[in-house]
Amino acid sequence: MLKSALRTPSLLSCGLALLALASPTLQAQSYDDYSDFAADPVLLDNEASDVFGRFFQNSLLLGTNVYTGGLGAANSAGFMIGMRFVFYFDKVWGVELGANYGKSSTVYNDRNTNTDGIDLLMNTHVIPFNLGLRYGFDQASLPRGFATMNPYLALAGELIYRSERVIGTPTTTGLEGDALKFRDNDIVNTNAIGFNVGGGIEFDVYKNRMLLGFDLRYHVIFWPDSQIKVGNPDQATDGTTPTPLTRGGGYISILGSLTYNY
Repeated sequence: MLKSALRTPSLLSCGLALLALASPTLQAQSYDDYSDFAADPVLLDNEASDVFGRFFQNSLLLGTNVYTGGLGAANSAGFMIGMRFVFYFDKVWGVELGANYGKSSTVYNDRNTNTDGIDLLMNTHVIPFNLGLRYGFDQASLPRGFATMNPYLALAGELIYRSERVIGTPTTTGLEGDALKFRDNDIVNTNAIGFNVGGGIEFDVYKNRMLLGFDLRYHVIFWPDSQIKVGNPDQATDGTTPTPLTRGGGYISILGSLTYNY
């Protein structure tokens, strides 16, 4: 009995000693694991991206705008450049803020107005500002092929400034009514409101930081002079009257994009 009693404390003492030696090692190992993870910016960025998705995007835009309606009959396809910022609330919803600059040539003559005495050439400059919402699909729920394209849909309100500058000495004897403003002034400035709807795709070209994309939108603009008729067509030989050319119409923007993803 005495030997057994003496042996038991000895074993207990050895176990306590081994535990004391192992505890600093376990604590150091646990501390090292936590320290490495917390200090590694790459790991933190990857975790934040997995949990929250995108935070902020900045895009440069370059392409063309094509007018529709009466403006489409008078304006050539123009050059357009712009910048857009996107702030994401979560993985799919974000708010867009953007501004563009566009330039095109405007021609009114006897061919598109069906009226003699009109030969008017102008440079048209537009500066649209827009604010709206974007829906970027959750990539985890998309088929692999669509996920690589990063598709999105957008709807935005638009405020647009337009400046039309008459070039040279125009022939305006065929102009009537409100269209006479192009004869009396060499620069005509107009403000309008509207909205645009569309979407696009973006391809990852560098570690989900740099993306190249394509953006297509239709812009509905409520011009204050959309009802102005340019020219007064004479009656045709068949007894009909050609439809007068008005100043109404929107435009379609076709833009390439270079995006940096934060």
